[in-house]
Amino acid sequence: MAQSVLQNYNIEVSAKIETMSKLESHISNLLLLETQNISIKKIHETESLTGKHFTFSLYFNGAAIHKAYIKAHINKDQLFFIQHNYNPELFNQFQSSSINKKAVYNSLYESFVINNIEEVFALNKENVFTKAVLVNYFIEAKDVYKERLYFGIEDFIEKDLKVHFAPKDTMLKGSVFMPDPLTSSENEYGVANYRDEFIKDTSMLIIKTIPNAGQNAVSAGLNDFTIYGTTFSVDDKTVNNTFSGSDIYFVFEDIYIDVDGVVLGYNTFFTDTLGYKSKIIIEDYGFAALNSEQVNIEVKGDFSSSAFRLKNNIVEISDFSLPVAPPYSSAINDFSFSRSNNFFEGINAFYHINNFHDYIENLGFTDLDPTKIVVDVHGNAGADNSFFTNLPTPRLIFGDGGVDDAEDADVIVHEYTHALSYFASPNTNNGAERKALDEALGDYFCSTYSASFNNYNKNNVFSWDGHNDFWGGRISNSDSTYKSLDLSKSIYFNAQIMSSTFMDIYEKLGREITDVLILESMYYNVSESSFFDLADNLLRIDSLLHNGKYKCEIFNVLVNRKVKFGLCIGKTIVKNEGIILMNTEAFTLGTGNATIIINEENFEHLDYWISNSTGQIIAKKQNITEAFLEIETDFFSNGIYFLRIETNNTKYKTKLVKAN
Repeated sequence: MAQSVLQNYNIEVSAKIETMSKLESHISNLLLLETQNISIKKIHETESLTGKHFTFSLYFNGAAIHKAYIKAHINKDQLFFIQHNYNPELFNQFQSSSINKKAVYNSLYESFVINNIEEVFALNKENVFTKAVLVNYFIEAKDVYKERLYFGIEDFIEKDLKVHFAPKDTMLKGSVFMPDPLTSSENEYGVANYRDEFIKDTSMLIIKTIPNAGQNAVSAGLNDFTIYGTTFSVDDKTVNNTFSGSDIYFVFEDIYIDVDGVVLGYNTFFTDTLGYKSKIIIEDYGFAALNSEQVNIEVKGDFSSSAFRLKNNIVEISDFSLPVAPPYSSAINDFSFSRSNNFFEGINAFYHINNFHDYIENLGFTDLDPTKIVVDVHGNAGADNSFFTNLPTPRLIFGDGGVDDAEDADVIVHEYTHALSYFASPNTNNGAERKALDEALGDYFCSTYSASFNNYNKNNVFSWDGHNDFWGGRISNSDSTYKSLDLSKSIYFNAQIMSSTFMDIYEKLGREITDVLILESMYYNVSESSFFDLADNLLRIDSLLHNGKYKCEIFNVLVNRKVKFGLCIGKTIVKNEGIILMNTEAFTLGTGNATIIINEENFEHLDYWISNSTGQIIAKKQNITEAFLEIETDFFSNGIYFLRIETNNTKYKTKLVKAN
């Protein structure tokens, strides 16, 4: 039978509540519960950022009213909001019935384990509250967990109590780096076994021996070579004959293979000397030190056509870019692999994209990525590079060169940020500064994402994929300013200006506030956006979201990075050039130090001298690059002092008085 549904209601209220009994009394009076002999009982209490939340069940003549509830929300003893589904017009009639607990129990107990059974009132199909029996039962051996609401022995409504039973909401198990093996272990690349490949020196691997007949050129021709039971072709090579030995050997300098023995590449050369050590390099080697850094996780995936897959409404691991490497699917939901397994990158990327997505959604950005992203974790023809593209649909492609890119959460989050930037302002990534800004956004978010697990080397952008033998990576704590901008250099060079600016704000305001500011700024990007435009947008967003609460912190960071000029004190921005004296009264009274601030657009350095009333220089410092001077009051006895300052732009003179 179909069961009727209760309607939800919301009430904005304002009442002082000191005790639970007062809360219950207030609810009862407000909703006139006693007029219909309705009582309430607290069944749940919790607390969040906005206060405490209490849930009550409703009862009639001692029996619970099925699915009826009242939920009250209190902040600092102030009741401010009530949610409920009590309708006095509907709750005015309660019917008896012949059904009882004993009859239901007798019909069930031989087949099921009964966990709970009680008599309740529930809405029937005629929308009338009728006496019914509610029972929870299970058969653990068969994974059966059910609830039934009986109006008669053959008249019941059944509900499955397995919350994530539906195939579209399937939890997958796996193990991933959190966020990468160097950050979690606090090691540098190459220390001990914290490296990508295993390198084994062997005796000289000779591909071909060529008698030295004095020919002008030596050619090896096309050769077959067998290693670990695998035969592969070695390309022809020709060099000038400068050898004196009777035999010339065409040998391997190194052979790159994967953990399955498949040859990935090689380097060859000619020699006439025996005894050289060739190298066998096993890529993605399963060092125990690396595998021990994996963490067990669960993530929502997909179950369809009798198989579990790395797929949900946010992201899908697929295979559309060479090399051919179909993603893993299985009849069981376990996606745990060592990092040497080709399937590891799939679960690693899938988890971190979902994890970062959930984080930004919790910040309030619920519509930032409206389209599912498809991801190839072994693509780009194996190159040491990854990218985002919106054609033909939004997608991420991760390369395998060097350290496999999808092993590093920094790379994953960086590329996913490109997608978020596209979703916020589609087709605007045009212009040198705008392109550099997009890279800066990715570098910033992968730095703070990494820091959310461990601060170790948080400013090493691509901590595992870069900063190693393969390539140098990037940093997000550069000392670059807008004066460092060089449009003749790469967008990645210029990106460090803004990624480091973002990190400066992060250090002052913390992760969530800064992330919200920067995510929101994505919506304001247009083609040819400049770093100056971004600076204005950050201040605008702070004004809209926080009423300018963080204006000075943001503005002064932007000044230090030369994308703004002036100084913010309190909530006032000072743009007039010159010097600003602060705390001079405290200096005079001996209770605090005086502060001198240089407010110049092109400030680089200063020198200063302090002399007494007789002209004697008692203190001096030169080549100071900070625009802030602190003059310590304890250093001075009573008297008048003259301060002379020379910057790279101009000269200043001022006077200080000590009278204590």
